[in-house]
Formats: sequence, C-alpha cells, structure tokens
Amino acid sequence: MCETSSAGPVLNPTGDEHRCVHNGPAHIAHVPRAIAAWDTRGLVKLVMDEASGRLLGAHVLAAEAGEVIQTTALAIACGRRYGLRVDELRQMLFPYLVQVEGLKLAAQTFAKDVAKLPCCAG
Repeated sequence: MCETSSAGPVLNPTGDEHRCVHNGPAHIAHVPRAIAAWDTRGLVKLVMDEASGRLLGAHVLAAEAGEVIQTTALAIACGRRYGLRVDELRQMLFPYLVQVEGLKLAAQTFAKDVAKLPCCAG
C-alpha cells in the first residue's frame, strides 16, 4: 500500500523562481528494498535551495513513506542548523535494504540520472 508524506515547504517557499530547485522524482523502482518487497510503486521528490544547496522540503509517495520522511525531516533540520547540503546527503552511507535509500537516490537526481546506475550503486 502506498503512503504519502511531506516535510518542509513543498512548493517554492521564497516566491523567487531562481532560488528553489525541484529534482526530477526518484522512482521507488530504483530502491533495492522496494524491489525486494515486490512493491516498486511510488517516488521521492525533493526541493533544494539553489543558493545554499540545502534541502528545504520533500514529498514521498511510497510504501513506508512515514519512515522515509523522518530521515528527510532530520536532513532538513540539519541543513537549517548546521548547513547540511544535498550534495553531502548524496555522499552519505545509507543502510542497505531500507526504503530510506530512496532519499539518497532522490538527492542524487540533482547530479545524475539514477536510472542509469546499476542496482545498489546508490
């Protein structure tokens, strides 16, 4: 069953079209956990501040979306407080075979086409 969750502003919070960047959604079909569970429906979409590179918001539509959004909310808070950027998020080690790997894949979509990555290369 697909769940939906959001964190932070999910639309352009600044009103300035040049400050926010939305990634192309990372489809859950690329997440090894979803493949193993035979439920590849859904996506993760992120909103990043173009100037600072910080994560501002996210949408998750997938099984276990509530679990994914918790880590996403922490990443948003760490960006506000400590300056964590999306490029740092995509370099982090994420545990294997958990749905939250979708967050890392979504962060990677700002720099590459994750559909071209081999399985488990996130």
